[in-house]
Amino acid sequence: MKEDFTIDNGSCHITKKAVNHNPKHMLPVVDWLSDIPATGEEGDLVEVQFKNTRKGYYHNSSNLPLEKGTLVVVEANPGTDLGEVTLTGRLVSLQITKNHINLERYEIRNVLRLATESDLECAAEAHAKEQDTMIKARQLAKSLGLEMKIGDVEYQGDGSKAIFYYIADGRVDFRQLIKVYAETFRIRVEMKQIGSRQEAGRIGGTGPCGRELCCSTWMTQFVSVGTNAARIQNISLNPQKLAGQCAKLKCCLNYEVPVYEEAVKKLPPRNVPLETKDATYYFFSSDPLKGEITYSTDQRHPANLEVISPTKAKEIIEAGTLGELYFIESEYAHDYMLIQEPWRCDPLRHGVIGGGCHAIDLIRWLAGDPQEVFAYGTHRLLPHVTYDDATIAIMKFDDNLAGKVFVSTGCKRDYTMRTVIYGTKGTLICDNTSPTMTLFTVDENEVTKEAETIEIQVNNHNAVKEFEVFADAILNDKKVLTDATEGAKTVAVCLAIVESAKTGEKVKPNYEF
Repeated sequence: MKEDFTIDNGSCHITKKAVNHNPKHMLPVVDWLSDIPATGEEGDLVEVQFKNTRKGYYHNSSNLPLEKGTLVVVEANPGTDLGEVTLTGRLVSLQITKNHINLERYEIRNVLRLATESDLECAAEAHAKEQDTMIKARQLAKSLGLEMKIGDVEYQGDGSKAIFYYIADGRVDFRQLIKVYAETFRIRVEMKQIGSRQEAGRIGGTGPCGRELCCSTWMTQFVSVGTNAARIQNISLNPQKLAGQCAKLKCCLNYEVPVYEEAVKKLPPRNVPLETKDATYYFFSSDPLKGEITYSTDQRHPANLEVISPTKAKEIIEAGTLGELYFIESEYAHDYMLIQEPWRCDPLRHGVIGGGCHAIDLIRWLAGDPQEVFAYGTHRLLPHVTYDDATIAIMKFDDNLAGKVFVSTGCKRDYTMRTVIYGTKGTLICDNTSPTMTLFTVDENEVTKEAETIEIQVNNHNAVKEFEVFADAILNDKKVLTDATEGAKTVAVCLAIVESAKTGEKVKPNYEF
């Protein structure tokens, strides 16, 4: 046996020297906990990866010296399988929690031994059959008239079993097909349905960004992608540009959405005109990377364009379009059952803190710091979380100003963050997921005019500018526009709301830090 013996079957590239293992398509990662001494509480569970993204959890009952990249032989049903250790220690339990795995129902088998040369040879022989098996399997499925496509075949390490991954639009009765496969290939057969995204990940390729597809490099789970993600980022709704090689919306559309959502509240309302001595200006466009907003004297066409900063625009708006504020309300609604992000349901990350903080931060930006809050919560929609999945809070500010915030993390609707600002001279209604805003103002006789609905563009987030300002503040000792104190104040209000909902008492946020 040669020292450089390797097995290459798609995205799984294993070597005899496990320590130097590096999957063919996987991006390099860093285990940030690798240098932290063990506490003895990690347990004996390890995560083992097989071909592509198939993983399982196993007991290291023999106390083998396992680390990331070690090749091991594990128990299978039936026989044995060969895979690579991808996680050990405390990270395994975190991964199990993230994937919502119930250990009481999950059958955990054992790691039998470190992989030997004979194990590698056996696995190599089995994997060498996969391509021919897949071609023959497609022919057999077609001969039976089944509306399905065999996308991939994965042999077990000992060659006694094979998983046939198939793609189908509807239900498929493949009972006869399994019998044919078992008789033809003389193996135990398992059928597993995959989607077009999983198929694209297995095929691989290069995306329009010039990099290998995310689904074939590092992604192990797929989250639903909607056109709203493109709207929030002000991306043209062109199906040809939004679709990936799987013909579905690109997964990368979701990557920066939280950043954009965070940025929306930092920009002035785009349907509120700027009243100046010379003329009335209307929002026309924005350049988020430069931190500039362009206003026009014509609502529909560019005329007498003026470029100013968001801060300046906010100052002009505050000059009096809505008059003096007397009430402000905001709501954050999100269905955590659909987004499949376990970190959102962390018990330490109460819905008010994890998502509602954005609505609260927006209220603080417009109305100042609440002096007192009273909240009430309900727990009806997300039984698997420990905190209230719906909370309403009344806030008392200085200067005869009140506010309300409503947070729902289990609502049966699409994500929204809706804000209504009530002033003595007007009312502004805005939804950061809507292409329009509604503005009510009064005429010269103080009579409410007909509602004005203005089409707006969803601004992009100026992430580059944020980093530049942050670096400039550190290197040149300059003051940033929004420092950590503002974030801490928002957290203080969130904590006060959570406490009030638990105790049923009024709570004053603690701003002493």
